[in-house]
Amino acid sequence: MATVKRGQFFLHHKAIKEGVSKPKFFICLIEGEDLDDEILCLVINSERRIGMYQPGCNKQKAKFVLTTSKYSFDFLKHDSSIMLLRIFHYKVADLFADDIRILNDVANDGLCRQIKNCIDKNNLLSKEEEVLKYHYK
Repeated sequence: MATVKRGQFFLHHKAIKEGVSKPKFFICLIEGEDLDDEILCLVINSERRIGMYQPGCNKQKAKFVLTTSKYSFDFLKHDSSIMLLRIFHYKVADLFADDIRILNDVANDGLCRQIKNCIDKNNLLSKEEEVLKYHYK
């Protein structure tokens, strides 16, 4: 039985953006145990204009900013934003594919809750909202 933790970071070496394959970091918002469990994830992008944002929740811009000075994750080499507009769906089995590397970094429960609370519910599908409510009781 495979297990993916809530707050788990992973690198998808061949994530697709606008038809182009490139490496992208993600964070898992919920945990999963069985290979067919669906995991809700958010993509992480490097933030080039960090002066426009504060560390943490920037709900009006649909970003949660991770600064290297405030958050110490091994993979985090540059200030980055967790993009809150779109949730990506993966199966636990997907995370054990050759083009995905599960990282040693895991966000703690408090940070996961902050990220979840920063998501504008109007940007969620009703199913996604129900799943998040269930996992963050």
